[in-house]
Amino acid sequence: MSKYVHEIMCEKLFHLSEDEPYINAMLGILSLGISGAPVLDERGAPVGVISLRDLVGERRASTVGGRMTSPAIVIHRDATIEEAARMLSTRSIHRLVVVDADGCAVGVVSALDLVRALVGLPARHPAALVEETTGGLPWSDAAVLSVANADLAPEQSGLLMLVHGGVGTQEVEVWAESTSNLRERVQDLATSDPERRDPPQLCYLLQRESEHLRFRTARVDDPGQRVDALLEARRQLVAD
Repeated sequence: MSKYVHEIMCEKLFHLSEDEPYINAMLGILSLGISGAPVLDERGAPVGVISLRDLVGERRASTVGGRMTSPAIVIHRDATIEEAARMLSTRSIHRLVVVDADGCAVGVVSALDLVRALVGLPARHPAALVEETTGGLPWSDAAVLSVANADLAPEQSGLLMLVHGGVGTQEVEVWAESTSNLRERVQDLATSDPERRDPPQLCYLLQRESEHLRFRTARVDDPGQRVDALLEARRQLVAD
């Protein structure tokens, strides 16, 4: 299970500067599906936070600096998840700006990130902020492998990754495959079938470790690209 803030924070940081027009904040926040963003100075240190509430509130300033809430509430990247949860609760806020030893912003951790970590689930960040990872593809965040979660996978071709983890268990990528319909494949894998004809390694995971399995998906339409991406993903699994 994750123990520290840097393990669950969103590292792809959308941020703004004080002198930007407030409309930049509005457009960025709405397009990314987030509720707020840090405001940084020239050094990269947080000076405030601007949220949708700030943007539609009583302040009518034309710049981000004129509408932001200041100072920003920050936490060190090496702080524990419990420390971060306690700070959010004490301050009655929804997110913390994560900083490094120099006080520069390196990420954001939200209340939902902390709740998921405390119950042993992987963090999930907005799709627009998900970085390319295994195989050089834009993978989705991990979700518990279950029929109920199958609709989180698109009804399109691509690559499917299984991740083993949970409360007290380290997150490890354990399986990768190509499929013509990601949603149907997730439904199939989440359904108990003692007579499966899948490879032995996969059958073992589904039969013995199902409660610890998460899935991630990456849409890849081109068959040739899908083969190349799968080979690269499996090479990385072996290397890890």
